[in-house]
Amino acid sequence: MRLRAATLGWFALLLVGCGAYGPNILPDASGNHCVTNAQCPGTVCDPVQHVCVAEFGRAEVVLYAAPSAMRTSAYAAATRFDPETVANNGTRNIQLLPQRRLLGLVQADGSAGLRSIAASIRFRRQNAPPTEQPVEVAAGTNASETDVAGEHVSFTYSQMLVPDRYDITVTPTDANQGAALPPLYLRNQQIQSDVDGTPLVMNFTYPAQRVAVTGRILSRTGAPIQGLQVRLVAEDSTDLSLSTVETSDWDGAFNLRLAPYLPQSAAPAHWSLEVSASVGTASTGMTPPPRDAPDYHGRFVYRVTPEALGIATAYGGATEIALRLPTDMGFPSAGESCSACAQVEISVEGARPSGIVADVRETIIELRADDAYGVLPTGHRGWYECRIQASTDGLYRARMAPGMYSGTVTPTDPAFAVTAVSVGVRRDAPVQAGRVFTLEPRSGVTGTVTARTTMVGVEVSAVPLTPLYPAGSLGPVERRARSAQTRTDTTGSYTLLLDPGFYRVVVRPPTASGYSSAISAQTVAVGIGQRMVVVPPLALNAPLTLTGTVVDSMGHEMGESLVGAYLRLRGAGTSFVDIDVARTTADAAGMFRLLLPSE
Repeated sequence: MRLRAATLGWFALLLVGCGAYGPNILPDASGNHCVTNAQCPGTVCDPVQHVCVAEFGRAEVVLYAAPSAMRTSAYAAATRFDPETVANNGTRNIQLLPQRRLLGLVQADGSAGLRSIAASIRFRRQNAPPTEQPVEVAAGTNASETDVAGEHVSFTYSQMLVPDRYDITVTPTDANQGAALPPLYLRNQQIQSDVDGTPLVMNFTYPAQRVAVTGRILSRTGAPIQGLQVRLVAEDSTDLSLSTVETSDWDGAFNLRLAPYLPQSAAPAHWSLEVSASVGTASTGMTPPPRDAPDYHGRFVYRVTPEALGIATAYGGATEIALRLPTDMGFPSAGESCSACAQVEISVEGARPSGIVADVRETIIELRADDAYGVLPTGHRGWYECRIQASTDGLYRARMAPGMYSGTVTPTDPAFAVTAVSVGVRRDAPVQAGRVFTLEPRSGVTGTVTARTTMVGVEVSAVPLTPLYPAGSLGPVERRARSAQTRTDTTGSYTLLLDPGFYRVVVRPPTASGYSSAISAQTVAVGIGQRMVVVPPLALNAPLTLTGTVVDSMGHEMGESLVGAYLRLRGAGTSFVDIDVARTTADAAGMFRLLLPSE
């Protein structure tokens, strides 16, 4: 259920001119222009385009509870409940969900029938908040034995899960198996609870007939290209591998196996053939180099849609592909040097508010050139991407293809902001040194916390709203906005140092104060290079009180359980952000008293 506007007063403000959708740039033709949020009643001023941006449209309360470490059992799991309405002085007893033990095998065809294979199994709850990590378990090749409901069962993995709907991904982990087997995707799988604690047997078996995609990679002149990594990928935000990853042979040939999707209707609607070559990183034979690998230097990437290849667009059909690259790409063999690339040296410095310029070594530079291949035909895309870390002398070195690069520098020093950068790499010089990236200082966001008495030492944090602003005008730096935390000083004032982005400021007073959390009534927009943003005073008020008792799935009292609440802010589609606004610990009898924001 949605929150009632009368229950959370500030929520009513969000509904002014918003509708039920996420943020949208209001038409400039309407005369819309702003410099500060005060000029945008019910909305927020975009600090780059200087137009009012509509807020997200709905807010909901999501309660959660978890047993103490000493009381965790098959009958009591950490539980997150559906959004609901909360009334003042309300009573809400909480029953924790049971955990269900899953066990089974991961199997594929072998010379003597089905065989167990080593794999990683990832369970991701549907409708989970973006910050919730999936559950991962490893399946081995040596089976254990047990009895389930009177039946003898062999299993190579075992995992406790909260009953819910899950998207499941099975990925072979043995290099030899991985070369022959793609990931296996199961979507919308229901894990039912069981009051008797009977394990659920869930085997993952690869289909005996695996669809093949074969073809050849040729140069512009028709010569075969050897040593390129080839795979199919989903053309969406996930970039999922939809096949095995193969290396083209001496004749430019490859033979991919498509990833099974269950149900088939859940398969991606849009996909592409990807050809790539890594620079300075040896091929694993299973996947392209991970972006977070410390030795990841760079990668040529080239993608072609099925329409451009002249083949069926539906995922799942056997296909023969002949790809002739429209230009000389200069792809190196995996792990070898790129003859067309230049050795680029970059230093990073940061300008502190005091005016002192400091060398910054603890950063990650991520760059991408979309013009590395020049102008390409319709349906063809290509780029060069690299990820650079500092050498021992503080310089950032990388082999980079000629082109114009843009990207971000993400420092670990909290004084500096995630900064957008660009750099050009010429074709006429094998070594190009002296490039300098200058980091912007993080912007100051300041305000005061008010109450009947001065609130000293109260926790204040800024929560990024990145999922609610997927197409923000701040560019790639907005997607990397980081949270920040501080405490109020002796006057009740605070200052947070923030990256460019959109935030809500949250005040979390100690429970003993009798106050609940307070949240800024509007989104705080922090622009690139903006030095100071003033937030209206945040008042601590009398809370809404929710009381009740925590019990396990069998009805037994669960003393010392954690009980809390998120405020869920919803944007367009399925996007949302959960802000932790209340938490407490139940007493020995499982009774709790939770203080929720009233405004």
